[in-house]
Amino acid sequence: MGESPSGSGGPDGAGCSATPSRRSSVRQRRVPGRSSRRRRLERARMELAAPLRRPGVAEVAARWQFADSSHFIRAFKNQYGQTPAEFARANGTSRETK
Repeated sequence: MGESPSGSGGPDGAGCSATPSRRSSVRQRRVPGRSSRRRRLERARMELAAPLRRPGVAEVAARWQFADSSHFIRAFKNQYGQTPAEFARANGTSRETK
């Protein structure tokens, strides 16, 4: 098979080279917002677990600067495996009355 004259490694000149591309290097770096979001989620989780004051999910989402409560719920569930309401119920801090 013929290699391209440019030596890029592929027969059509679009193959892989021996060194990683700039794009793949950027992908491997940490995303700056992730650690910040993780800290906000952890603080929100601590607030939901507080026994004295039981804030609502929307209130916590707003306080910790999530775009809206559905964004917060989705991020919380991805991080902790349960929704904020499920977490609060499991910790006996739910606002719901039975």
